[in-house]
Amino acid sequence: MDSPLAPPAGGLRRRLALPALVVGVLALLFVANDRFVAHGREVVVLNRTGLSAQIQAPGLEPITLADKGFRVLVLGEGLHTIQVQLGERPARDVEVPVVGSVLDRLMGGRVFLLNLDAAAPIVWEETVYGPPGEKPTLAPTRIELGEVLVFERVDEVLVPFPDDSPEGPRVRIGVAPA
Repeated sequence: MDSPLAPPAGGLRRRLALPALVVGVLALLFVANDRFVAHGREVVVLNRTGLSAQIQAPGLEPITLADKGFRVLVLGEGLHTIQVQLGERPARDVEVPVVGSVLDRLMGGRVFLLNLDAAAPIVWEETVYGPPGEKPTLAPTRIELGEVLVFERVDEVLVPFPDDSPEGPRVRIGVAPA
C-alpha cells in the first residue's frame, strides 16, 4: 500500500520538466523579441524647413528629403549622430538618442522624431473612440517644440486619426495647423 507521504509515481522531476521547458522557451522568445526591437527602432525625420534636406545616418544610404516630407529611418538603440544639410547651408551633426527600456520595448509605441531645425510645431493629440457609429471625442492636446523629440505610446504618426477604430483611446502626433 502506498503511503500518502510518498512522492507521486513518476517523480517530481518528470512532472516539472514540461512546465520548466515551457517557461524556458517563453523566456527565450521574450529576450529574442526584445533584442529584435532594440535593433530596429524607427526614427521619423520631418522636414518643414522650406529647403531640401540631405540626411546621412550611420550605416544607411544618404537620403534627400523634400520640404514638407518625412522619412522613417531604422536604427538600433544608442546615440546616433545624423548629418543634416539644409539647402546650401553647411552640413551639421544632430545627436539623436534612440533609447528605451525592456518595458518600453514590450509596450511599444515610442516614437523618435527628428524635426529638422525645429521648424514644425508638433501636436500630440488623444482621442477616445466609443461604440461603432458614435463620433470619437477629442481629449487632451499639447504642442511640442524642438528638434529631437520622443513621444510615448503613439498609434498614428503624421497621419490623421482613422475614421473608425476599436473602442478606447488612440494617440497621434502631427504637424500643428498653421
